[in-house]
Amino acid sequence: MVTEYFFEGQVMKIKLMIFAFAALFLAGCEIPVTSTPGPVITDVPAVEKDQPKATETPTPTPAMPSARRGEIEAEEVFASEVQIEAASTIDDCIWDALDGVYAYEPFVPEDFWLTAVGKPFETVYEDYDSYNSASVKLAKKIVELSEDYGAFRIKESEWSKSLVIDALTANTLLVFTDPRLMSFQLTGFAGNDVVNGYFDPKTGTSSPVTSGTPEMEQLKREMGLFDAVIKRVVDKIPADYSDAQKYAYLAMVLAKKCNYDKTYAVPTNGTAYGALINGCAICQGYASAYQLLCEAANLYCCMVEGEADGVGHMWNLVALNGETYYVDVTWADGYDITSPDFETFIFMSEKEAADQDHTRTNGPKATGATLR
Repeated sequence: MVTEYFFEGQVMKIKLMIFAFAALFLAGCEIPVTSTPGPVITDVPAVEKDQPKATETPTPTPAMPSARRGEIEAEEVFASEVQIEAASTIDDCIWDALDGVYAYEPFVPEDFWLTAVGKPFETVYEDYDSYNSASVKLAKKIVELSEDYGAFRIKESEWSKSLVIDALTANTLLVFTDPRLMSFQLTGFAGNDVVNGYFDPKTGTSSPVTSGTPEMEQLKREMGLFDAVIKRVVDKIPADYSDAQKYAYLAMVLAKKCNYDKTYAVPTNGTAYGALINGCAICQGYASAYQLLCEAANLYCCMVEGEADGVGHMWNLVALNGETYYVDVTWADGYDITSPDFETFIFMSEKEAADQDHTRTNGPKATGATLR
């Protein structure tokens, strides 16, 4: 009997352990690895550093005219229970974000705010340290095999002798390129073959990869709700929004929904599900959720890894008017969504990110000039 071992989707831990894993597996050793998605990134958001004192009261956000909101609510027709649950999960955050964009005093040039055009979403592979043709090929294979939530086994004999190394780098790549999958799937080894397992996206506990089991049916229900929440957020984007306003709106929805996990103890805090459904995350969860929201809105977005204040951190890169800018919802969170503090972390240039002690080490670079 071959014992199966799984490694997590958390990029920092994988990168620290990748060479040790490779050497030991190639030497024929079995390395037990935790099967829960517990994070290891120890990022500290701006709110930890300079959050307004609790006695300070944020400036109230002018509300969207009630007539407009009433018209939107009156049009609601729910086709399923999951749509009703999605609405109850995220609607307050959607309304707050719509109010926020409506009341915004543009922090960038007005023509940019009102007319900036993005580019369609695309999956980025080439700009990450773990990129190579074998890791991309295997990452795509894992995604393909995971589409129906079934069990799979990729045999070393049918792949290549480098399968262990390729799997480690592919899993790291999947953290950046498929954050939805990383909300519930574990990839690991049975001998030198690659196998998969699942964890409950809500609790982080392991689930058997067996169709029809209560655990698997619960996982499917939870991911169905997750998908419905993302769709609802995107469906509520007003038709007259520019792409700059769409990016800001999505950041506001996420910031209103999610609280930073200051305990670093919530098992799902590194996942997009943890951010959007459980409402508690660290930087990897925020960045993963923001990328998926942008993808659903067909807006270019990818994740960036680096350091902030000398601590491991992740944020996002977006595209407008042919240039790219950073968005860091983690550091924006904790401030009122229409405050200058929140705005500081939306559409940052490379220089502005450096001014906020952000140093990129992995992922594409911001190319746009400072807008403020």
